[in-house]
Amino acid sequence: MKRWLVLGFLMIFGAISNAEGDFPEDEINLDDEVLLVDSVFTPKGYDINDDIRVFVSGTKPSPCFGTPYGVVERIGNELKITVRARQKVAKDRLCIAMEVPYLAGIRIKDIPAANYDLHVNPGTFHAITAKLEISPSATDSIDDFLYPAVEYITVDPKTRVVKLHGTNPSKCLQLDKIIHTSNGINTYAIMAIMEKRGSVCEVELDPFVYTYQLPHDLHADKILVHVRTLDGTWQNKVFSPEN
Repeated sequence: MKRWLVLGFLMIFGAISNAEGDFPEDEINLDDEVLLVDSVFTPKGYDINDDIRVFVSGTKPSPCFGTPYGVVERIGNELKITVRARQKVAKDRLCIAMEVPYLAGIRIKDIPAANYDLHVNPGTFHAITAKLEISPSATDSIDDFLYPAVEYITVDPKTRVVKLHGTNPSKCLQLDKIIHTSNGINTYAIMAIMEKRGSVCEVELDPFVYTYQLPHDLHADKILVHVRTLDGTWQNKVFSPEN
């Protein structure tokens, strides 16, 4: 897949932002706090050239907490991750105590290929352990698969039928196949692999819905569906299975 094709599509669509809204300018910045984490999701299939992310879900204690982030420390084959967020309170607004669900991606940078033990929020009453596998890469470049421009995901929690919704920038991009990997616990990574058909790709928006049947082999309370997208990022969907 030629990179000029991907770059051209990204110039049309722009980058996807996962950031939350800004706080008012007259805010009071309070200390960062460690957030409650109830699940850790580790997509399988990463190698050392990937943008490696560990995903965590949980709740913030009020709407006045900003975007969760992770403080990562590596000691050998152990990764310690503390999930935090800053509380920002506007001078003319009260912070109501209420649980606010979140799903955050924690970037893991500059680590060699290995199997890692994760310790999320170590030393707290809601510490969680998990595993993360990073493989070596056969080349010096990022994997060159072409993925569709997925905008959102829907999952039927009973049948586990996944639908990828989006709009490709050209009809010459056609679906080749959909495959998935699993971490064996609570995470599916889905790759919808596209192929370019024809010598010239004209810009012509092409809406799509791709359907994929997941197996009934994971039974965690929360399951993450992680889908890679055309612009090099991802779309995620967490569902609670109905068995």
